[in-house]
Order: sequence, then structure tokens, then C-alpha cells
Amino acid sequence: MRHDETGRGRRRARRSGLLLRPMKIPELRWPTEKSTYDDDLVLEVMSGTVVLLIRGRNAWHSTWVRHYYKNAHLYGDIPSAKQAAERQRGPGNVFYIVEAPALLLCGQRTNAVLCDAHPDNPFGAFTGFDVKSAETPLGTWVDGVYPGVSVRDAVTAFRHYSGHWSGPHPDVHSLRTGALETIDLFDTSRGAMKSLTSRAVGSNYYLQWVDSPTRYARRGADAIERRWRVSLSRTGAPDLTSTQRLRHYRDKTLKVMPKTQWLEKRQSVFRRLTEADEVVARLDDLVTDAEIERDRASRARMSPAATAAGLREQRERFERAMAEIDRLRADLARAESEAHELWRLAVSIRSDSQTRNSEQ
Repeated sequence: MRHDETGRGRRRARRSGLLLRPMKIPELRWPTEKSTYDDDLVLEVMSGTVVLLIRGRNAWHSTWVRHYYKNAHLYGDIPSAKQAAERQRGPGNVFYIVEAPALLLCGQRTNAVLCDAHPDNPFGAFTGFDVKSAETPLGTWVDGVYPGVSVRDAVTAFRHYSGHWSGPHPDVHSLRTGALETIDLFDTSRGAMKSLTSRAVGSNYYLQWVDSPTRYARRGADAIERRWRVSLSRTGAPDLTSTQRLRHYRDKTLKVMPKTQWLEKRQSVFRRLTEADEVVARLDDLVTDAEIERDRASRARMSPAATAAGLREQRERFERAMAEIDRLRADLARAESEAHELWRLAVSIRSDSQTRNSEQ
């Protein structure tokens, strides 16, 4: 028996710093503060490897129940995954450590890690580089992965519901995501991928690991990296910075807007229409109130005041009411005109969306 496989050896290893905190890839979380679309454009797409740690347990009568990929965690390397397994182990647990192909979407602010865990050829069915565009009353939008897309939109293109996959929809739990502080933490080595299964030999011993056949191929992930480089080569404008070149290609060459920006404009139209209708209703009420005041002022003048000052006040009250009515009616006319234009635009947007839905 090796000395460092005993419980005493494990405690000594912890004291000496041999058991370091495992390099778990953090969950991908988007910042809550508001930022502009172009603050985090995709600058580079890299193909590499991440490590999946999957935990199972002996739940009933020696039947192994696997915690499938929805519970898998991403790690930067196999030693980190092994350390994490040691910390999670319990009676009846079994662990699987699998090196899997992954992508890194490098942005100005975010380095997003993507792992398509379910298929044998991850990302092989991805069609997001065949970008979809549509001319609409609000302008032409584009959807997919293209020079000038933000990291957030690019990640969305890889989601199971994006429509950018050939064949059946991917499983909802297939895409695992994470974030790295720097691209140097992403493993781009091209060695053979490993797959390991744990074997417990006692609570006072480290887990042992048995090699298992790997099922993953790199073809799909490597193809994504190549497609990005081809797309990037079309941007031209070498005198511009990388971000300026991406914006120029999207805005001036493709002459499109990201679909998320188009959706924001669309929502803005309906929000403004609702607000305009509320303004019209409020002004209409104010006009009615002003007309009531005018009628009261007119009736008051039918009983002339006894003094010159009283007569002047009656006249000025009536004139104020008439002036207020004229002002409010002018405001109401402008508000109704704006609401009508927004209504026409909203009808056009709805009609365009219905036409596209019927064509799909």
C-alpha cells in the first residue's frame, strides 16, 4: 500500500498543500449592469477541451443510477476533476471524468466556454454560421454567428431552442456553459481525450480511476473554429481595430442589425403605443374637464357681477377656459397622430411576423 493512499497520508497531503482547490470552471453569468451591444463582441472562437465530472450513485439493490449531464460540472483539467470527486464522494457514489471537445468564445468582456455534451460529435449539427436574416418594417435583422455578433447572442445561437441545429432539437441539458477569466486557462492541446470511471476501495483511500473508451470526436468543434476564421477573413478593413472592423462589417457591409436589437426596437414600438394610448386617454379626460369649466364660466356670465372687477373676473375665467381647451385639443391632436402612426407601425410588424410564421 502506498503511504499517500491512507487517510493519514491524505490529511498530510492537505497540510502540505498537495490537495489544491480544484480548477472548476465557473458558471456563465451575464452582468446585471446595462451595457451597449458592442461592448462585448466575439473577437475569436477557439476549439479545445474541457473536463466533465459526472456523479452517480448506487441507489437501490446495486442498480447504478446516473446523474446525467444536467448535473455535470466543467473543470479545466483531470487532476482538478479528481480533487472535486474526492470532496463529493459518499457511500455508493461513482464518478465519471470525461474529456470533451469544447469551444471558447472570446469577447471584450466575456470568455464563454461551451460544451455540447450529449452527441458523439459535439457541435457537428450546428448550423449557426448559415445566418438567417429578414427585412422588416424596422430594418433588416440577422441571427446566428457572424462577425459583429455579441458573445451573449452567440451563446444563445448554440442553445437547444435557437433553430440553428440540423436534425432533431438538441436535448435541453446538452449545452454546458462556463466562463474563464483569461483565454490562457482554456486547454487547446490536441492530445487523445480520456475517459475515466472511479472505483472506491475504502473510505480511507483515494478513489482509483479506470480508463474507459472515449466516444467523443473533435470534428464538430474544430469545424466551428474554422468557420469563424473564414467568416473573419471577409471583414477586411485592416486599418481598423478588431472591434471597429467587426462593427463596420456588420453595419456597412452586411447592413443588418442583430436580432436582439431588432427585438428591442419591436418591443419599444408596442411599449410606446401603449404609452401613447394612455396619453390620448388622459388628454381626452382633460379636454372634457376643461369643457365643463368653460360651460360653468359661461353660465356664470349670464348673471353679471355687480362690480367692474367681478365682471372682469367672469370674463377672464371664461377666456382662460377657452384657452385651456384650445391648448389641450392641440396636444390631443398631436398625441392622436403619434398614436396612429405607432398603431400603423405595430400593425405592419404584426402582419410581417404572421407572414413569416405562415411561411415556416
